[in-house]
Amino acid sequence: MPDFYVDELTIDAYEYVTSCTKSEIEELISELVDGDYLPKNVLGPNNDKLSKAQFDFSEKLNKLVNVYYSLSKEDEEILESIIKKYV
Repeated sequence: MPDFYVDELTIDAYEYVTSCTKSEIEELISELVDGDYLPKNVLGPNNDKLSKAQFDFSEKLNKLVNVYYSLSKEDEEILESIIKKYV
């Protein structure tokens, strides 16, 4: 990970990330996912765990989460029936 001097008590997130190598950023993201600070699907289509189609589908589901309060009762019932069918 990047080195910072002790006299720098506050480190801006941008400064920290731009000081990291690609492998250090990957390690940081992995740690954030493992610590439940980021969703597991954040690793995206380049991660062996998710195909491109799975990643795209997951992104769509995340968008639904963000508009939850805008869903109609009918929308919720449709989603609930899909969930019951497969889960």
